[in-house]
Amino acid sequence: MTLETHEIVGCFGRLADKAFVLPPTEVEGTSASGYEFGVLESGRPKWLCTYTERSGQTQGGGAELCHVPTWCSVLFPAEAAGLTKSGLNSILQDETTKFEMPLGASPMAKKKASGSEFLFTSPHGRVVAGRFFRRSGRSWAVAPQVGLSPLTMDTVSSSLQQAATGIRFPR
Repeated sequence: MTLETHEIVGCFGRLADKAFVLPPTEVEGTSASGYEFGVLESGRPKWLCTYTERSGQTQGGGAELCHVPTWCSVLFPAEAAGLTKSGLNSILQDETTKFEMPLGASPMAKKKASGSEFLFTSPHGRVVAGRFFRRSGRSWAVAPQVGLSPLTMDTVSSSLQQAATGIRFPR
């Protein structure tokens, strides 16, 4: 089943970030001035960060910034013990889950992607959530209530790292 563009944009626009903190070992100065960029920033969501928290200096060696990615705070609010498939459905459908049009997405997708019904009222909703859970080591068909524990922030982080790099990390 092929996913619609607005479904992908809808998820990304709810979980992506406008900031990305480089690992300290990857911060380098520019060739011309030596000016360092430890925190990359954009006007619209551009990155789906794979870390759960990272600190780095803002541009030019400025103030220290401790960054927690949007997906961490959206999918794992402080009171949550973990993420279940029904929890994922609720979060992505909740009108308080903020949507921001991501960088590079087609303006035509915005209207459909920004509404709370963007995903799970379509037949593809189960596919999107199923792929999310499969990527995170769970099957959509096997629910936590029959023996699997909910997803943790670390499990999702590891799965995002695998998706970004193609490398299989031990669980």
